[in-house]
Amino acid sequence: MKAAGFLSIVQPGNFSGPDPDGAIVPVTPSNVVTRRLWLGLKYVDDQRVITKCELLSRSNRRVYLSLREIEDMIKGRRVQTIRGLNMGESMFINTSQGVYEARDAIRRKMGGEALCRMS
Repeated sequence: MKAAGFLSIVQPGNFSGPDPDGAIVPVTPSNVVTRRLWLGLKYVDDQRVITKCELLSRSNRRVYLSLREIEDMIKGRRVQTIRGLNMGESMFINTSQGVYEARDAIRRKMGGEALCRMS
C-alpha cells in the first residue's frame, strides 16, 4: 500500500509506538507478541488519500482470481460477482510470493486471492 501511494510511512514498533529511527529490534520468540507495524496514512492538501476501502475476500468466502480475471478487472469488466475497477481504484492480490497491487501481479504474471479494493 505504501508503493501504491496510500501510506506515507511503515515502521516496526511495539505497543508504545514506532521504534526510534535506526534502531533495529529483531523479532524473537520472546517478543513476537509485542511487535506491531505502525502505518502513517497519507494526506494531500489536508484530505486523506484513502477515501474508500472494500474487503473482497472474507473468511467464509475467499475470492481467487486467475491472471486473465485480474486483467479483466483492471479493464473495468465484472469478474465473478465483483465489479471492475474504476479510474483511481487499486486492488490488492495475495500471491504465493507476497501481496501485490493488481497491475504488479499482472506484470509478474501471477494470480491469487483478491484481498481488497481501495480508492
